[in-house]
Amino acid sequence: LWLNKDTEAMDLGFLGQGIPLNYSEAYGVNDLSHVVGNSAFGTAIDGFLWRNGQMTDLGPGQAKAINNTGLIAGLDNLTNKPAIWKYDIGNPNDRPKIRQLPIPAGFFSATTTAVNDSGDVVGYAGSPSVDAHAVLWRNGQAIDLGVWPGGHYSVANGINDLGQIVGTGTVAGDNLDHALMWTVDQGGGIPCGDLV
Repeated sequence: LWLNKDTEAMDLGFLGQGIPLNYSEAYGVNDLSHVVGNSAFGTAIDGFLWRNGQMTDLGPGQAKAINNTGLIAGLDNLTNKPAIWKYDIGNPNDRPKIRQLPIPAGFFSATTTAVNDSGDVVGYAGSPSVDAHAVLWRNGQAIDLGVWPGGHYSVANGINDLGQIVGTGTVAGDNLDHALMWTVDQGGGIPCGDLV
C-alpha cells in the first residue's frame, strides 16, 4: 500500500503460512485505506480485508473490489459463485459477513470486478473473451447487460457512483475488442455505447 506518492510502499503481509509459497496480492482500496485482495493460507487461497494494520481472513475466496460503505465484491471459492462481504467500517472488530450473489439465467458461472458506494456490483457471467455477458448486480438481482448487437461477448470492469459502467466487448463487423459504457437508469433501461 502506498499511502501517498511521497512514501515508501507498505508491506501488508500474509494471512499466514502458504504452502508451498507465501503469497498475497491486493486488488482494491477504498478512501479509508481499507485494502482487499487474496493471500495463500495453507494450501488454499483466501480473500482478505486489511485495515488499521490488521489483515482479516475472509475465508476461501477472492476479494476483488471494495467501496467506502463496507461492501467487498469477489468470489466464494467454496461454491465458485460471485459473492459480497459486508462489514461495519466504524467497528474494527466487526467480522465481514459473506452473501452469495445469483448467477444470471443461462450461465453456469459469474465473477465480480467492481462495486460502487450505492452497493451496485458489476462483473461478467460466462468465460471472458468467449461467451461472457457483462452483469450488474443491483438489490440482490443479477441483470444481464448483454452484448453489443452482433458482438459475441462483453465484460464489465468498473462502475462509478452515477451508475455508469465501463468494460470491453466485441461489436458487429470487426471481431475486435472495443471499450464500452453502459448507463443503467432507474427504470431498468440499459443503453450501451461504443467508446472507440
